[in-house]
Amino acid sequence: SFDDFIFLLNIEGEIVFTNDATIEALGYQPEELLGMNVLEVPPPDRRVEAATIVDQMLKGAEKFCPVPLLAKSGSLIPVETRVSMIQFNGVNYLLGVSRDTSGWIRDRENLARSRQQLELILDATDDGFWDWNVKTGQVEFSPSWARMLGYRLEEVDPDISFWDKLVHPDDRQVVFDELGAHLAGSTEQYLSEHRVRHKNGKWVWILDRGKIVERGGNNEAIRIVGTHTDITAKKTAEEQLRYRESLELFINEIATN
Repeated sequence: SFDDFIFLLNIEGEIVFTNDATIEALGYQPEELLGMNVLEVPPPDRRVEAATIVDQMLKGAEKFCPVPLLAKSGSLIPVETRVSMIQFNGVNYLLGVSRDTSGWIRDRENLARSRQQLELILDATDDGFWDWNVKTGQVEFSPSWARMLGYRLEEVDPDISFWDKLVHPDDRQVVFDELGAHLAGSTEQYLSEHRVRHKNGKWVWILDRGKIVERGGNNEAIRIVGTHTDITAKKTAEEQLRYRESLELFINEIATN
């Protein structure tokens, strides 16, 4: 990216070239940066850490350095820096490329706030919230999700297998067909009504809704989030209605014969 900050260093770590994005972000004149040791760019209290991580990166033990850059104004710029050894005209140089992560941090903070607000709303309505990493199988369940099934959150294993083993055997095929269709991109959202076993052994009818929020490079699903709603009362009412209708039909048939 042309917005990345580029540092070309000699083997002593002195800056021999940098790009306009770096100059603008750090607020130095070009002549001030040239010849400066790159370890003067991080804040003083983290320069030893930066030097250690760079050394580890050159040995292949680390992928990037998270130490921020210190602008001339004194402000800190959060970055992820990658360093590699290159050779030009037979001379060895270090190439450092720093990417500004302040936008990512804001996005994560905004997402965390939004998620917290969502969980508070769902908690107030007794709906449960789940966030599933399809790649790892890890799931974050909300406290209300656990309570709906009679558990404390600390009793719930944060893995998809915990939910999997609670699904009613008669509902499993339909549930996984619906889930598979959404993961494959055939449906806009995952939507399923099925039974899940409560901690007390009884079956709870759940309206399970979810949507993929992150896909990988091959369009494979990486992350899906959703909600659980207890619809046992609704299902019981529907069953009672069907029973009454069947009973009335049976009585009417007898009466007319």
